[in-house]
Amino acid sequence: MSGPTGEQLPRRYRHRALAWGAVGVIVAAVGVVLFLSTRSSGPDDAVPTPPPTVATDPAAVTTATTTATSTPTSMGDSTTSTTEPRLPSLFDLIADDPQFSSLETAVNAAGLFDELENGGPYTVFAPSNEAFEELDPAMAGLLNADAELLASVLLHHGIDGAVDSDDLPAGDVEMLDGTAVVFTSSSDGVRLTSAESSALVTDPDLTAANGVLHVIDGILLPPDTAPTDAGTAVGVAADLVDGTITLAGSIDTEEHRLRLLDAAAVGLDGENIVDLLTVDPAVILDPDEVATLAALVERQPIDLVEGQARLDALGLSVTGVYVDDEALARFESAVGVVQPVQLELRERPVADAASAAAIAEQVDGLLAAEPLLFSGIELSAADAAATLDRLAAVVKQAAGVEVWVIGFTDTSGDADSNLAISVVRAGVVADELVGRGVPPTDVSSAGFGETAPVLVDGIEDREASRRVDVAVRPR
Repeated sequence: MSGPTGEQLPRRYRHRALAWGAVGVIVAAVGVVLFLSTRSSGPDDAVPTPPPTVATDPAAVTTATTTATSTPTSMGDSTTSTTEPRLPSLFDLIADDPQFSSLETAVNAAGLFDELENGGPYTVFAPSNEAFEELDPAMAGLLNADAELLASVLLHHGIDGAVDSDDLPAGDVEMLDGTAVVFTSSSDGVRLTSAESSALVTDPDLTAANGVLHVIDGILLPPDTAPTDAGTAVGVAADLVDGTITLAGSIDTEEHRLRLLDAAAVGLDGENIVDLLTVDPAVILDPDEVATLAALVERQPIDLVEGQARLDALGLSVTGVYVDDEALARFESAVGVVQPVQLELRERPVADAASAAAIAEQVDGLLAAEPLLFSGIELSAADAAATLDRLAAVVKQAAGVEVWVIGFTDTSGDADSNLAISVVRAGVVADELVGRGVPPTDVSSAGFGETAPVLVDGIEDREASRRVDVAVRPR
């Protein structure tokens, strides 16, 4: 498909097709003029090298990386590869199995993702969705509204080390939260008992790289954890983690529930909003406090890296990590003067080489799974907004990084026009990231036109070639 010439681009995009400095820079490797978005700092900036043609396996077309990968070629029988598949993490086992969707939500809300992804080894007793459905509603409301309590309950479902079902101990066993669960064996299997709660192991020995997981049919509550005081303890919380907001707790009216959901939708796509709110007419909330909470929820995804906004018996509070001083000022302005809010916020860390590399790896993984593809100069994927939410959350994790947004086209049409289109595409994504709270000083954009088409068995995949990639590096 032949793209429009620079003169045919919409007026609002023409400023992006400016040459770098007074003249174009010749990229010797590909023999094209490199164009930069005006977001770039200037001609002294080091621009990521344009990748060569990207060859891909037809079973898994991925385009998120800006460096080419190659596959060793076997030369006769003397070079046989025996690479073993990598085991999933404990979190992967949970996230990839539909029966654990409630547990996955709880793990993220409790801030335990990293522990299950990278920690261990652990033995995890994982409640199924049915187990969550059987939980007392008052207790469920208490857990939804208190992330620390939720974390302690989840830790009550794990022990140190990887222990298969045949080797599970008997009697009192100390769990990761420091309290004990009684393990007993019977003809039905291994039963776990904690105070008034119990659960049976129904599907044992799911193996992970960092431990083993056993499915159970109930939720174990630590001693002295009871729902009897839930009516006074239940609050409303908005937890922001990895570009997703989870709204949980008991709220007084449907009108207020919808108000909080609408507030979350200001900064996030609906796919990244989890609604666990329960309408309970017995709950009494101050409408002004609900309005202030809604204002905070609007600002959370833009000004914070992560955090929790909360309304409970103690009033309004926010904990978390803010992006920079400008973001903090914007967030504080949302508080207003009507309702006091207790703020416990800290600034995001400054990246070193290792943390910048970790962010870059997360970006590559996200865009490999959810590539940013274009039709003309518009993002084509229906879930592109949700992907951009999560992408912005990743690149906001630390200061001191450069985020390069790099546009590409397929090889059909005029090369000069394709170059201009790739600049526009990069600018579109860069603008979307800035609109989601990524500081403008962190973001630069460039276009490489048709210089790196995606090939499948030597044939160009034109749809996959019409993309934007993102590269992250330390300053």
